[in-house]
Amino acid sequence: MIFSTLFVPSGRLIAALESLQSMKSNHFLQCAHIRYGHSVDIPQDKGVAQERDRVNTTVISSFFIRNAQYRHVESPVFIATDFSGIHRQMSSQHKNFIRLNTTISHVDYSNSCEGLYSAILDQFALTQCDVLVQ
Repeated sequence: MIFSTLFVPSGRLIAALESLQSMKSNHFLQCAHIRYGHSVDIPQDKGVAQERDRVNTTVISSFFIRNAQYRHVESPVFIATDFSGIHRQMSSQHKNFIRLNTTISHVDYSNSCEGLYSAILDQFALTQCDVLVQ
């Protein structure tokens, strides 16, 4: 609630969020925020490379599947991450995988406004989730 009060999207961001809402289309949206660190997408990031073994997309995916079955609902899945490999893994495990048209980058290691836009869009998208795994 506070986030959406302090940060009011406009223009391109509103269009992307409306697109997310149409993909969600009154279904139960399950999300995860997965920080991977040092990957082909952001090779200069040394942040959390030592913790990669803690990223288990199969466990997260199984949780999403069981949760949707328990609730007897269609369940699209959205993942905010810093590694495109996680998007590939999750999209292969979920037919209702939502992928926003964003650029994976790290705002500390990029001169790109596109990376900041992607980070902000991911944060707004995560506020739309019914279930969030971090």
